[in-house]
Amino acid sequence: MGQAILMFDLPLGRNFLPCHLPIRNFASIYLRRYPMSEKGSKFYAITKMKCPRCHEGDLFPGSNHFSFSKFTHMYKVCSVCNQSFEPEPGYYYGAMFVSYGINSVIFVAVWVILALIVDEVTLTMMMAAIVTIVVGLLPFNYRFSRSIWINMMVKYRGLAAKKE
Repeated sequence: MGQAILMFDLPLGRNFLPCHLPIRNFASIYLRRYPMSEKGSKFYAITKMKCPRCHEGDLFPGSNHFSFSKFTHMYKVCSVCNQSFEPEPGYYYGAMFVSYGINSVIFVAVWVILALIVDEVTLTMMMAAIVTIVVGLLPFNYRFSRSIWINMMVKYRGLAAKKE
């Protein structure tokens, strides 16, 4: 049985260097070098909505990130390392831009999916689909954009954060 090969060309000036890598080896090398789902990575802290400094404490109370009741509630400080989650007034205004980017991706995805499913996409159909999806994802988008924003600003310290 043959092994799957990842084939691609590396650009070298005007010429291309053909590369052939076994997929299993390529994936394992990449994941060993860039583990994204382990503590210590920004990806882990953002997706699990954990404290960006220690990756232990939660940013938000409750584990249901799609709940419409109290989705705006956020802890003031981390329960493990005492990292302030609102270091200054208006800290999360930048999260609005992150949310805007997420919503833009959603808008384009809805437009492409509707264009593939329906022969003619009307403005009413487009607006109804977008409003339904954006309002449905509002609690998740709110929390996710705040998680991305604070993780862009606060550095991971691991065990050193618990001792402070």
